[in-house]
Parts: sequence; C-alpha cells; structure tokens
Amino acid sequence: MMTDQERNKLAMRFGLIIGGVYVIVNTVLYIFGLAYFFGLTFQLLVPLFILGYLIYACIDIRRQNGGFIKFKQILGSLLLINLIVVGFSLFYKIILYNLIDTNLAANEKEFTLNTLGHAIDESTGDMKNFYLDLYK
Repeated sequence: MMTDQERNKLAMRFGLIIGGVYVIVNTVLYIFGLAYFFGLTFQLLVPLFILGYLIYACIDIRRQNGGFIKFKQILGSLLLINLIVVGFSLFYKIILYNLIDTNLAANEKEFTLNTLGHAIDESTGDMKNFYLDLYK
C-alpha cells in the first residue's frame, strides 16, 4: 500500500508530464499556423489525449498501490493531476496571448468568424439547393 505522500508524488509526476506535453503540442500547433491552432480536429484530439493519459495514470497508480485503491484516493490523485495541468494551461495561455502574440485574440476571432461564416454559407446553400430541387 502506498502512503498519501507517495501517491501525491506520483500524481504530481503525471501532472507535470501531461502539462509539459500540453504546452509542447500547443506550441507546435501555434507554429504550424492558425488553422491548426484553432482547428476543431486538434482541439478535440488534445483533450482526448489528456483523458487517455489520465486513465493510464489512474491505472498505474492503482497498480502501484497493490491493485486496489479507494475512490477517495484516486479522486484526490485525479484532482491533483488536473490542477497541475490546468495551471500549466492557464500559465501558457496567459504568456501566449499577452506576451508572445498580442494579436492572437483578434486573429482567433477573425478565424472563427470566417470559418463559421463559411460553414453557414455552405449549409444554407445546400438547404436552398435541396428545396429548389424538391419543388422542380
């Protein structure tokens, strides 16, 4: 059986790994361009990766605890891991938006409006063509 201190150290290690990978992945996406950084595909893949690694962390913590663990203990470990990851994310986003690229918020707004406007134009055009074909 692991002590709470050992379990917290393990959770902190997993949190630092996930937080570091999050920063590296988002930096690479930012370097590749706005289509990748704000793109829906990568914005869905990054949280799925984090969720998968959290599940792996829980299984590993349970394995190192002898195969059994109380819900309270694993919940505490998960909260610690998430707290570290959110701290990394918040710190990274503050530095990115306020120090590295101060126009990023405006670029994000423009990218989102262009993407959303294009999607709305396509969907309304498809509906218009559907109804025109229907009543021919």
